[in-house]
Amino acid sequence: MYIKFDIKRMRSANYALPTQLAKMAGIKRGIGLLRWRIPEQIRNKRNIGRRMNSIYAQLAEMEKDINRIYDVTNQCLYQYSNMEEKNTSNANRFD
Repeated sequence: MYIKFDIKRMRSANYALPTQLAKMAGIKRGIGLLRWRIPEQIRNKRNIGRRMNSIYAQLAEMEKDINRIYDVTNQCLYQYSNMEEKNTSNANRFD
């Protein structure tokens, strides 16, 4: 069984991830700054501080996951490209 996919589209989609990660990092930084700008009394009143810490931690985990996805996808695309070149080369020998 042979499956071919549009490697250019995959690369394009994967290369967009760092831009999204930069946006996410900006949001995370904003939350980090905001949680210290809110007076402690207000932060503690309804567990706002804890909730913001939780959101911050979740964003950090998401960043790690997206970075892993980016790295694995790059590796897969590299391996796919190499295999595709070898297959094309081998097929051309029989023409």
